[in-house]
Amino acid sequence: MAKRIPDGHIAAHANQARITAPLEPDPRVCRWAPDVVTFAQSLGLYPEGAPTRAFSFSDTYDPVTFTGARVAEARVWELFRQAVQLGLGNSSGRPSN
Repeated sequence: MAKRIPDGHIAAHANQARITAPLEPDPRVCRWAPDVVTFAQSLGLYPEGAPTRAFSFSDTYDPVTFTGARVAEARVWELFRQAVQLGLGNSSGRPSN
């Protein structure tokens, strides 16, 4: 599953699925394998008959744990710290205009 990152922004994650939002019907914004939900259902990870619009990739395939988040976020923090030093973003946490 993949979501489009807006122009002028960067995104990073380290070994942890992050997309939790329901499936976006616009392929310019969100793409996924046609069987992403039915495959999860066949593995017993997502309830049969549950609404597809409520599907969360991260919660289904790779639920966030404290240890997983802590280890992954330390690496992501370092990437963003270096991006700011290289002038690829700002340190305010708000998008640049």
